[in-house]
Amino acid sequence: MIGEHAINEAWKARGNQWANQVTDEGWQGFEEQLAIASRRLTAAWKAKPDLPFAANKMITVAMGQPDPERELRLWFDRATDACFDFMPAYMSLKWAYRPRWHGSHELMLAMGRAARETGRYDTFVPQVYHWILSDIVDESPDRTELMARNDLWRDAEPVTRGKLAHAQTEAERTHALSWGIYYAVLGHDYRTAAEFSRELKRPVLSNVDQCLYDTYGIRNFEWRGMLAVQEDPEAAETLRAAETDYWNHRLAAAKDGFGKLLQMPTVASEREAKDLVEQRLAAIDVERRLNTGEWVTLSESEHQLLWRNQDAVKFVPQANGVLYEKNCPSPSVYLTARVGLDFEMKLKLDNRFGPDESQFGCFLACRPGCAEYASVVCGQTSHIKTEQSRAALVKALDSTTENNPPVPVTLKPDSSVRLVCTEGSVTLWVDEVQIFTRVVQDVLELPLPHEKPDKPLHFVGLGSLHYPRGEGEIHAIEFRRLLPDGSGAKR
Repeated sequence: MIGEHAINEAWKARGNQWANQVTDEGWQGFEEQLAIASRRLTAAWKAKPDLPFAANKMITVAMGQPDPERELRLWFDRATDACFDFMPAYMSLKWAYRPRWHGSHELMLAMGRAARETGRYDTFVPQVYHWILSDIVDESPDRTELMARNDLWRDAEPVTRGKLAHAQTEAERTHALSWGIYYAVLGHDYRTAAEFSRELKRPVLSNVDQCLYDTYGIRNFEWRGMLAVQEDPEAAETLRAAETDYWNHRLAAAKDGFGKLLQMPTVASEREAKDLVEQRLAAIDVERRLNTGEWVTLSESEHQLLWRNQDAVKFVPQANGVLYEKNCPSPSVYLTARVGLDFEMKLKLDNRFGPDESQFGCFLACRPGCAEYASVVCGQTSHIKTEQSRAALVKALDSTTENNPPVPVTLKPDSSVRLVCTEGSVTLWVDEVQIFTRVVQDVLELPLPHEKPDKPLHFVGLGSLHYPRGEGEIHAIEFRRLLPDGSGAKR
């Protein structure tokens, strides 16, 4: 108890700021208290080496030392020698191995692989591999490179199979199979994902579905469509090739591949496979029109196929090109054709309420594998009436910056909105009045990636972050891509 108290006092003396901001007095108190903690906890371990508690706390003490590598592993081994599956020790070591402390992602992965290779599926130890993958993802706002490392995700398969062999209830089987689908989808191992899906007796866990979407931008219609054809080798290979062509902007080849799929009985009879193929064909046609710089108004079938959001809180495509929502506090929807970063959009609102309850939002710089995007919001910008009410702003999540302060604006229930996003800046008009021009990068921590005009990376979304009453429509939607030759919007 004295050792634990000394650890707390050490961090109280140091503070939570970055190392270069800690005062000399803070460092002195930190070192003195850790020395006390080390003496007391070491004595506690010597008194009872068959208990893991003191050894685990010494991992935390070692993290505060200048060269802790040997000490970290020594005390981890002592804790797990006392109790092999004392999971707090695994949690402490994987935290110490983060790059911000004394390690690297590769060191974390080495620890995860070692835990998996124990084969002790009667414990939680092999799952440390899964948890370490999640930790690495949490530290990587841009997950593009991680998504390309199929080996990382496919190496999770033995953990799923090991857990299944030891599952004693249907709930445990559902948990193992659902997360097995998750890792197999990320590794593009759709055959294994389909195998796990067939074994499910209950629906896939909702948080698995949501994590694929929120973390990696993989929508459920995409992975479910891929799984639906895996029992037909020809259809599975044709779909894989068409998907590869699509994501590499080989639109002609992709259209040919998806067109062949529509003629295959497997696709025609599988609703989810047919939905994916029809969505891709619609997206290809829209992207080709965008490549010419022309204004695009979606046909009725394109409107129904391309606006997507798997959340329950969403705008729903209605007839005549209308997006409608009711009783949703934060509705949103994404256009699943790649518009890019340089575009112009025009639309009209029908919020049906007064200016204190009307809002419009547009999501920019959305792309698979990236957790950051910018939101242009105007009207009622908060769920409570603050200084940002009846305002327009650009923000990432809930933050604003000095370069992007709120600008007063009144959004009428039937307002028209126009957005021009080009060369990293966004300009907003409301009812034909220019409100502001802002730099998107000012609200993002990650740099915007360069994209070629005919190879866009980004999607556009519509939504309201704090819609007070949640009922309204967006209609008369038109958009076009802005080309390098200057064709497009009035600058």
